[in-house]
Amino acid sequence: MSNMMEYLEDLINHPEKAEDLDTVIAKTTSFFDDMLRKLREGTQEEKEEMRENFKRIGEMAEQKMQEIAKEQGLSREDILDNIKNPKNYSLEEWQSLQRFQENLGGSTDGHVGKKNEKKKRASTKRSKWITA
Repeated sequence: MSNMMEYLEDLINHPEKAEDLDTVIAKTTSFFDDMLRKLREGTQEEKEEMRENFKRIGEMAEQKMQEIAKEQGLSREDILDNIKNPKNYSLEEWQSLQRFQENLGGSTDGHVGKKNEKKKRASTKRSKWITA
């Protein structure tokens, strides 16, 4: 697992070294599938390790996004909008990203599975309250 964490850290910090998108997606899909399986079926120790791994990955990605935003003079939302825009990818890259997302059960806002559904519900309720 630590080799994969090192791979992800290197990928986040040095994206220019990455293989083609399909290879990156294949490796990361396999890694996340293993992490999700361990979260569901693993020992308590494995579950805790997976929670820490997810937290670390999120922190690394957020830090990199902040660095890019600062360097480019963009907001975090601008960067996310660019990431979600299919016009910024070749057709093959976009299709690979969509398959990756489907394999993880995610959506275009970068959240995975049921957490995303809860977030949408909570934000909808909040927005109705604010506009009322």
